[in-house]
Amino acid sequence: MRIHHLNLASMRELDSPDGRPSQPAVCHALLVETPASGLVLVESGLGLDDVADPAVHLEREWTELVEPVLSPAETAVRQVAALGHDPADVRHIVLTHLDVDHSGGLPDFPHAEVHVMEAELKAALAQGPNRRYRPSHWAHAPRWVTYPGTGTRWLGVDGVRPLTGLPEEDFLYVPLDGHSDGHAGVAVRDGDRWLLHAGDAYFYHGELGPRAETPPADGPRAAPGPGGRGAAAVEPGAVALARERPRGGGLLRARPLGADRILPVVTIVGKCSTSEGAVMELFPAMPLAEWTEAKETFHRFAQIVGKIRLASSNRRNHWWQVPFHPTGRGLTTRPMGGLGEQPLFCVDFDLVRHRLVVDVFDGRSAEFSLIGRSVASFHDRLFETLAGLGIRPEIWAVPFDLSDDTPFADDTLHARYDPVLINRYWRILSQVVQLLDRFAADFAGKTSPVHHFWHTFDIAVTRFTGRVVKVSPDADPVTREAYSWEVISSGFWFGDKERPYPAFYSYTAPEPEGLEREPLWPAQAEWITARGSHLAVLRYDDVRAMEDPVGAVLEFLDSAYQAGARLTGLDSEALASPGGITDPYLRTHT
Repeated sequence: MRIHHLNLASMRELDSPDGRPSQPAVCHALLVETPASGLVLVESGLGLDDVADPAVHLEREWTELVEPVLSPAETAVRQVAALGHDPADVRHIVLTHLDVDHSGGLPDFPHAEVHVMEAELKAALAQGPNRRYRPSHWAHAPRWVTYPGTGTRWLGVDGVRPLTGLPEEDFLYVPLDGHSDGHAGVAVRDGDRWLLHAGDAYFYHGELGPRAETPPADGPRAAPGPGGRGAAAVEPGAVALARERPRGGGLLRARPLGADRILPVVTIVGKCSTSEGAVMELFPAMPLAEWTEAKETFHRFAQIVGKIRLASSNRRNHWWQVPFHPTGRGLTTRPMGGLGEQPLFCVDFDLVRHRLVVDVFDGRSAEFSLIGRSVASFHDRLFETLAGLGIRPEIWAVPFDLSDDTPFADDTLHARYDPVLINRYWRILSQVVQLLDRFAADFAGKTSPVHHFWHTFDIAVTRFTGRVVKVSPDADPVTREAYSWEVISSGFWFGDKERPYPAFYSYTAPEPEGLEREPLWPAQAEWITARGSHLAVLRYDDVRAMEDPVGAVLEFLDSAYQAGARLTGLDSEALASPGGITDPYLRTHT
């Protein structure tokens, strides 16, 4: 079975009761691909009806309290399709309970069987409509499958039952009452361990362990885990699971076991985590068609900030001063300015909180939300913010090499900032950075940093052969500086009109004769023609389907590099530094 972790409802940040920084709340869900039972969805999140007409399908006070993002791309039905599946193949939906942000997606899967505790369904039918239960979510008369709350004992929890129609060795329904009248967890076998989705019985990491604090009864709860991670690994033989009924709702605890009771590893995930789930998929789906509008909007945001970086930083060879670098929350320009000419400052895109942050090195800081802004609004607000901090950069405020040349200050057409999709873009970008950095380690010659170019919206690392190239005076200044030396460059793009798919790539410039006839690996890699030259390409969707995606990409990048090295006469063996090691004594003994 394959398990995907999804975020089906982003909400406002919640304060942590144990003193950690606040984190965005989400509805964490699972999509399980099974061999014989179709797709199984654990939680349904908010649905298309909720997004289209929240005034009808959501309770006003609840909406004002949690401030849901309400993005169609965040709904389960859209995410199932984005993963390459037919939503009609979702045969089972297993709910931890029927709260609004867990049941809203049910109408989008009208033919699925919906598994729920008997007590929970009884309470929902008796109480709704209210803040918790919205009858419109089950007005289509779902195919309910209910459970009485009695059963066998499993890891210290009573009343556990297999799920009807699903293999009992792979799925269990685990009563975890307290948050609602019939709240339950869902255990899914994940290889040699169990993954327990605890729903709203587990909000934050501190709720696990003998000393767990009970969250406040009427206050907000925090996203779990250090740095917002929503999964806690419970060591084998160390714990059993126990339920308590605190004043404010369900609480899942872990308690020590004696040495005579050895249990399998259990990974516990709960309601909240940042972005799209507690255990992030390495390379989530990112079809260009799904986020074209969001990409075009954010690309222009990035160019505005990038041009400020260009105007405020010291020039470096091959434009190395210009690109963005990723951070643990988004992208950064790195420090710029200073030296008495203007304040030393830094501009960051926080793509977890979805805010633009300007920090000045005297301690001042200012920020504003990215959500709901057009390019014009972003441009004006950013320059107002900078001026308020005494920073007044001058830029050429029109797009570079994009489909239009509308001045940023006048562009109200591009106004689709989608926080879910932009966060996903950043998470993919961050994984690619680490992958390219691992590849870069094996070359001891002159190498660029791994950096994100805001003008082309790709990310690259470049190896230099050491040979200077005679460039044409008729070439544009960007090209003359970038390709003044012979290079073998590798990277990743998200797709554009010419090549409407995300892919890893490599090229050699100037291109040596016969490059396109050199072998590439793995078998899915190919040479394509692009603007009169040839690119080695390995499509992202092919990588996602591979058993070892990281190994496949590294094999591809090395094969393309070796092709360029052979034809340019580069001594790749002399410049090799496997694992980043050039120490001859260490290399001899490793």
